[in-house]
Amino acid sequence: MTPHDNQMAARAIQPRGTLETMHSVNLRGMFGAFERLGYDVESLLAPFGLRRADVEDPDGRIPAKVCAEIFAAVKLEGRVKNLALRVAVEMPVGSHPLLDYLVCTSESVGEGLKQLARHLGLANPAIRLVFREEQDAIRVLVEGTNDPFTVELTVSLVLRMIRESGDQFRATRVCFRHEPENTAEFKAVLRCHIESRSPWSGFALTREA
Repeated sequence: MTPHDNQMAARAIQPRGTLETMHSVNLRGMFGAFERLGYDVESLLAPFGLRRADVEDPDGRIPAKVCAEIFAAVKLEGRVKNLALRVAVEMPVGSHPLLDYLVCTSESVGEGLKQLARHLGLANPAIRLVFREEQDAIRVLVEGTNDPFTVELTVSLVLRMIRESGDQFRATRVCFRHEPENTAEFKAVLRCHIESRSPWSGFALTREA
């Protein structure tokens, strides 16, 4: 493994506390992205009785309902269009050490996605990645939530994370059940066709990819 891999591995195997997996999520790394986008993180968290240390704790869990309220408050400011996409761009690989390590050190894109699907519940147990294989095309569906922010963030983070391990990777299309704020920006950042008002949310790739 490279020195970068070793650093991620050391962080990934640190002891973890008991996870309240059914009703809480881990937001580590996300608020650094908000800060880089110009938000005052302490002011965002204060109305919810939270501090920066609470959301940066690698073992910390925040109730899912509170997370949704925080994200709603951020979106209400209207400062950044395509907020979920921009957050994904600003979050460094390693924000979720175990997940990022498992994906980035996998031998193939397929194996990386399978590892992510198995362990995604460590970050957010409400989200599921479901695989649909149809001849040459493979679809990776994001299920378990209809929240546009969560869906957009999940798709954007997964595609960005996989691309970090090899820039030749391309999804053929990204589909959303909803209409993103700026489809053109998604197309430019994710480098594939964007389909809105689709029957499903997620992305498609060729078997070769």
